[in-house]
Amino acid sequence: MSRFKKISKKGFTKEVAMAALLFCLPVLILLHLLFDDDSAATLDIFGFRWTHGFVSDEVFSWIALTTFLSLVYLFLFYQSSKGLVKLVIQPFIWYLFYNFLSSFFPSIPEFFDQPHVVLVTLSGVIVWWIMQVLRGGISDSNQYHSTSLSKNVICALIIVLAFFIRVSNEFIPKTWLEVDLGFMVVGSFGFPSFELFLWGLGFKLGLLLPLIAWFFYEKKWWHYALLSPILVTVYQIRSIFNTETHIMDQYEILQALPLLTLIGLLLIALSKNAKDQYIGSTIYEGTKRRIEKMVLHQSQKEADDIEEVKRMFHKLKGERSTTEIDALKSLKKTLENKLRNT
Repeated sequence: MSRFKKISKKGFTKEVAMAALLFCLPVLILLHLLFDDDSAATLDIFGFRWTHGFVSDEVFSWIALTTFLSLVYLFLFYQSSKGLVKLVIQPFIWYLFYNFLSSFFPSIPEFFDQPHVVLVTLSGVIVWWIMQVLRGGISDSNQYHSTSLSKNVICALIIVLAFFIRVSNEFIPKTWLEVDLGFMVVGSFGFPSFELFLWGLGFKLGLLLPLIAWFFYEKKWWHYALLSPILVTVYQIRSIFNTETHIMDQYEILQALPLLTLIGLLLIALSKNAKDQYIGSTIYEGTKRRIEKMVLHQSQKEADDIEEVKRMFHKLKGERSTTEIDALKSLKKTLENKLRNT
């Protein structure tokens, strides 16, 4: 019994670690405040020097950290997903990975982080998956936690939309200061151009949408920890529209702290309840398997005993001496008892 309890605690510890990681990851963005905001084209870290070409080390570190956070969230989402969602996430991760590396190593071929390459790949993945479904090549067993087909498709489309929003600024001329939609004019909200505004907004929406999709996709108790990065990202998006200040990703965590505290307390309560259920369920399943194994072993042993008595019975049935007849009667009685007990 202790072995099953040890295994259950190990599994529960992994879930607690996932909840703690998701809850605390938004704080990582604050590391960009450790770098200078003065104009500089190089960044020194532990003796390594990178030439980034941005207006300051702080801006460069902010971009790198934002890309890294998106990459981490998508990778964790990828690990906990299956089916179409898992397939659609792969090209997005691939794009973010090369985008992150190219920030430090500009010599990486630009082909690998071109948006149109990922869009073509995503389209190919979705078309292939739909064809497999129509042909019956993908069964319900491929759905995660019995998630319906429609939920998988919706989550996949949200991820595709998030990527398109992430790279939408690359399709906008850099000279535009505003966009006339016919019914309203959208300005740059204090940014030097509309393209830069869309670039900053795309960074955040490209992170927020997959987080929301993951929250409704995942069914384990720790998915409530996703409310932490979702909430912080919403506050960060609100700061983008604040034309009075250009400060971003500095005070949003403090502003969201009261709600983050409630989320933390909720996770603690859920973890205590989930711990008992998780351990109880694991011990129950382990004990059930052990009982079934014991019953199977016992049944096999009894069957072997019966076969042995039958062999002896057939061996003695041709004898006619008193001793052998008595032995035959004794075996007959033993065999009847064996059969009666089974």
